[in-house]
Amino acid sequence: MNWILVVAVVVAVQMAVTRSYRSSLKREPHEVNGYMIEPGADLRRADLFGAGLEGADLSGADLNEANLYEADLNGSDLGGALLSGANLIGATANKSTTWPEGFDPVAAGVIFKD
Repeated sequence: MNWILVVAVVVAVQMAVTRSYRSSLKREPHEVNGYMIEPGADLRRADLFGAGLEGADLSGADLNEANLYEADLNGSDLGGALLSGANLIGATANKSTTWPEGFDPVAAGVIFKD
């Protein structure tokens, strides 16, 4: 019976470490759909349709006229980003997602989960 408990604890710890590692990777610059995802990135007119951008740091990025239709923005940092003309319809976000000051994500079509 004790071995079962030990195995369960080891599996739980491995899952937590994996989740933490993946989360930290999202904050590092990385490529999505051929575009570099990083703070201040020039993503004007980028096609990020359905992109998994959970936890991404896009602070100060130029996303003017970008296609973020159905993108996963949960926990992403979009503070200071330029979003004029961006298609955010159906994109998902949560309370951890950071938006530019004065930007109304609900009016832009973002769906909030949580």
